[in-house]
Amino acid sequence: MDLSDSFSLLIRGLGSEELSSLQPDLGDLGHKLFVKLLKSTSSIADFQSILRRCEEKKELFTSESFPPSKFSLFFPLDSPNSKQLEIRWAGYGWKRINEFPGYANPVIFKGDITPIEIVQGTLADTYFLSALSVIAEKPELLKSLFLSIESNKAGLYAVRMYKNGVEEMLNIDNYFPCTADGKLAFSHSKDDELWVMVLEKAWARLHSSYALIDKNDVQIDSIFETLTGAYCIVMNHDDDRLWDCLIEARDNGWILSASAANTKASKELLEEMGLAGNFVYAILDVKIVDIKGNTEKILKLRNPWGTKEWTGEWSDSSNIWTEELRAQLDNHQNTPDAKVFWMSYADFSHYFSRVQICKVTPNYLHTSLPLSLMNRNSCVKVQVDTPGAAFVAIHQPDNKYYEYKNYKYVLVRLIIAKLEGEEYKYIDGNMKMDRELCEEYFFDKGTYLLYIEAEIPVDKELGSEKYKEICKNEIPISLSLYGPEGINLKSDEWDKHDKFLEKVYSSCAVTYGEHLTYDSEGAPQCSKYSGMRKEGYGFTYFENNSEDATIKEAVTYTMFDGLELVPPFKGTSYEVSVPPKTSTIVLMRQTSITRYNLSFSYISNITFTTEAMRERIKKYGNKVTRKDPHVNGDIDICVYTLKHGGGICYLYENLTKNSILEEHVKFKTNGLHLVGEEKDEMTIKIGPGESKFIELKAETSNWNIQTSVSYGISPARKFTDDIIN
Repeated sequence: MDLSDSFSLLIRGLGSEELSSLQPDLGDLGHKLFVKLLKSTSSIADFQSILRRCEEKKELFTSESFPPSKFSLFFPLDSPNSKQLEIRWAGYGWKRINEFPGYANPVIFKGDITPIEIVQGTLADTYFLSALSVIAEKPELLKSLFLSIESNKAGLYAVRMYKNGVEEMLNIDNYFPCTADGKLAFSHSKDDELWVMVLEKAWARLHSSYALIDKNDVQIDSIFETLTGAYCIVMNHDDDRLWDCLIEARDNGWILSASAANTKASKELLEEMGLAGNFVYAILDVKIVDIKGNTEKILKLRNPWGTKEWTGEWSDSSNIWTEELRAQLDNHQNTPDAKVFWMSYADFSHYFSRVQICKVTPNYLHTSLPLSLMNRNSCVKVQVDTPGAAFVAIHQPDNKYYEYKNYKYVLVRLIIAKLEGEEYKYIDGNMKMDRELCEEYFFDKGTYLLYIEAEIPVDKELGSEKYKEICKNEIPISLSLYGPEGINLKSDEWDKHDKFLEKVYSSCAVTYGEHLTYDSEGAPQCSKYSGMRKEGYGFTYFENNSEDATIKEAVTYTMFDGLELVPPFKGTSYEVSVPPKTSTIVLMRQTSITRYNLSFSYISNITFTTEAMRERIKKYGNKVTRKDPHVNGDIDICVYTLKHGGGICYLYENLTKNSILEEHVKFKTNGLHLVGEEKDEMTIKIGPGESKFIELKAETSNWNIQTSVSYGISPARKFTDDIIN
């Protein structure tokens, strides 16, 4: 085998497009690319030896070239179970696959793939193998995890997985752990195929070591998502929507599984009924059948692990079966080795506590962007050329594997807006403090923006600064989109979207906010909208479409727990003044995902220009006519009084031709001041055709006023011009 052949085999095994164009002569470029490969391989010593042998043009793979003693099982120094593992795995080493009995000519797949092929080794990763067995119900999906399903002389395999929502190609060599007596130590296939051990090693590689996957406390849904890139939902057995969701999943060909644990049934009862707790069963089918004129919901399940079978109703020995039913449900082909059984939906809901639905969809694409965040924002564009539904997810490191001790999930928020010209239309949002935030959204054609925030939790033991130091001031968060080809993620620059939140929640407020009008204060074109959305943002939006009114509001929060005002507002109070033809929004944000408490007092009023108030006072004010004691009845001298949010005003109007009003008024006020006067009393004197406008403005929301009035009416002097001829 010459140098170019060796290198070509290595390239095909790794599946590297970048390397595929490399010329046969390695040279400096080849060496640099190999160095790059070494950073992403599970056995650096292995590839160093490959490089050395390539350069020497010698035979690549012999056990003498790579003695097992050169490799370790990667015991993390800070692993809580490292001591126990060293004892359990004492004497373990590594051997090439073709050095194990029965693997002289190893292949990834041999014949048909069946879920019952998996044999667990000494590694406690039943959760992972259970997920593999469920995925194996769909052979093509299992094969798609491999970049190539062909074996190669280089003994290298490329596996595709999605770590924290980001696609990774894992280059796996053909060294596998062996026991002290030279047998395969960990999981493998009954038929001496490689797919089980290669995928298990890739899983270990994805999480840094075999030691870190030696556990059974990982949720099945997270494994499905890591292996497929699709979104997985988890439903409880008592969810009213469960049956309909099972039917939908069956019709769409999604992955279905169920966990028989933590139910009303005890472990002993489960065993008596032929079930096993803490294991994952594949749901193969759901049906509604007719039993003597009555319909019944039933499910078909498989347990690839247990040695017992379900013994309840619809089991193989149940007398409910008829030849017609066996033919209808294809149950005559069932064999004990297949570990397949039917059970009623009622029994299923009793014995199985959780259902996982992985929405793997043909022709859906997985795209992702890494977002390294720490108390700052990011914005990503979604271009939709073809309307459709897609899953949008924000991922953060699984704290069961993350390299930093004491890592806690950060609070992440997602806000989706659609660009409509210069406007930002609010679509939806959510927040979560967990491994993943994922929702399915329907996108019409157009351009959308995904706004993402991440905030570190308040850690009472560590403190926020210490927590930042632990995480090196960065939390590696990623965004993924799983959907049809016509919906694509594109990076964007946050700085280009000035006042994004203000614009988005202004549109949100009008659509979803509680609406308050100012009709009673003579300003029907003024409005206020308020509300709180599920992504943890609240708003108070003031919209002033009037020509002459100004909205003024001052708010003081007497309780403001788990909340904060968004700049430019801060603290626990704010004041706004909204002039005509403008709008203003005040935003608040939840700082606690669990709860918040809010109470407040406020002063809210509408003020008008003097001209506008003079017009409104005659339309909306209370009219009182003054009386002249010398004349029987009222005369045409009136006083209008109008109370409004900003205080109280008076308009004196003399429409007579020959009378004068002289009135003295004393004001006794609380929370008001008389505009333009230093005293709390004044004398008003108006002649024929004259008017006088007086205003008292509110200083508090709880103002009051008392007046004492005395007046007199006298005839106006009549001036006659003498005409001198």
